[in-house]
Amino acid sequence: MSLRAGEILLDRYEVLGLIGSGGYGVIYKARQITTGQLVAIKTLHESASDDPNAEAEIGRFLRETRVIAELSHPHIVQLFDSGVSDHHRFMVLEFVDGLELGKFIETHGPLSFPVAKRLFQQILDALSLAHQRGIIHRDLKPQNIMLTGPSTRPNVKVLDFGIAGIAAEHRDDDYLTLTQKGSIPGTPSYMAPEQIRLGQSTPASDIYALGLILLECLTGTRAVTGASVGDICVKQVTEPVRIPDEIAASPIGPIIAKACSKGAEQRYQSAEEMLLALDASELPAALTTGRVPLQRPLPPPPSKRSRTGLIIAFSLLIALFSVGIVFLLLSKSKPDAESPENALASPGEEPIPNASLDTTDANDEQPAPETNAPSTPQPASFAKAVALGVAGLVPRPVELRWAIDSSPSAKVTLGKEVLCPQTPCELRLPAAPEEPVTLSASGYQSQQLKLNARGGEQSLKLRKRNRDEKPEIEETGRIVEFD
Repeated sequence: MSLRAGEILLDRYEVLGLIGSGGYGVIYKARQITTGQLVAIKTLHESASDDPNAEAEIGRFLRETRVIAELSHPHIVQLFDSGVSDHHRFMVLEFVDGLELGKFIETHGPLSFPVAKRLFQQILDALSLAHQRGIIHRDLKPQNIMLTGPSTRPNVKVLDFGIAGIAAEHRDDDYLTLTQKGSIPGTPSYMAPEQIRLGQSTPASDIYALGLILLECLTGTRAVTGASVGDICVKQVTEPVRIPDEIAASPIGPIIAKACSKGAEQRYQSAEEMLLALDASELPAALTTGRVPLQRPLPPPPSKRSRTGLIIAFSLLIALFSVGIVFLLLSKSKPDAESPENALASPGEEPIPNASLDTTDANDEQPAPETNAPSTPQPASFAKAVALGVAGLVPRPVELRWAIDSSPSAKVTLGKEVLCPQTPCELRLPAAPEEPVTLSASGYQSQQLKLNARGGEQSLKLRKRNRDEKPEIEETGRIVEFD
């Protein structure tokens, strides 16, 4: 069934334009005429009627309609209406104005631990309802998860139950197998080993896909890739999923490891079970991504013994400084009757006034008078020495800051160290590094930026990659499998 912009469907819906097409259906953006509400209309491909498997495609379409009707959940796309027009079936769905999870990661970079945890609590809560009803999604991937709302606090909508299966224990006597012989529904990069080897799907198969998606959210890259679909399938069946050390050591690491186990019996057996484990995980505030914290870790607070030592040292310095001030005041108020100058005065003459040290000629080479009295530090010199001592013992902290921004948002690295998982961000370092930092983003050429010696604001616009560069394999739809 093909619809055109401006076309009116059943006197209720005005078609506004094409949104996209999938393995067997086409989706249009439309408006409900009486309410003005935006909706999405899904129909079968126009060629479906001529397809030898048309009956199976219609059956799959009707099953999807029933599945979505059963799943009333805030994080699952809603079904509003369904019907037949000109002998073609259609369904009217909630219009989700947002961004696919895959595009969100590509635009904003890896998600922070708190954001990823929040999103997957919503996804798992939605899948819990489906698994309780015996419904297995079978094609979970970032493209079937939509994010709505602000980028700092997005919400989830799970889409596309078009190839959803029904668990064996929930099937009715009249359940029909709609999957074609020799085909397996799903996307290889997110398919569980048992889906590829045996063509069997259980709730644990959805858990495997969710584990891979969660890992992708934290790293910003797909967990299982290959040069071909066959290569990806071999890796899914034979190679363990590699989890970076930083993520594996975090509280969320064991959850991903269990979800991505190759044996279905070793995984969480339902979304509800995985949700409980995720709810119980406590994420330290310092963790922001699966790699390094956003800023360098702060030094540990001084121990109680260190704080006591500092207090004593400062108290002594203040006491010494106070003694110096008192000594200076007393020296100025008391005449020095026994000074060498007064000792040489003739009888009857007035004593020579006590000379100030500030008026002493430094170039005067007259020999100093001999005296047996012990030398006493001069008041001005004593106070100056104390002041210099305080200044030398208490250095002023030095810290430089850089506000880094880029278009698009990018990761900032220095060598192999990640300084900032995504821009805009603020760097705080004791000094500008000798080497330039590197800014990198998916789909763009990595570029270097030399930090200003005195800090400040710096920005950089990244260039898109050459079209001639080999793109990463994209697989969608179905591959050979069994049912």
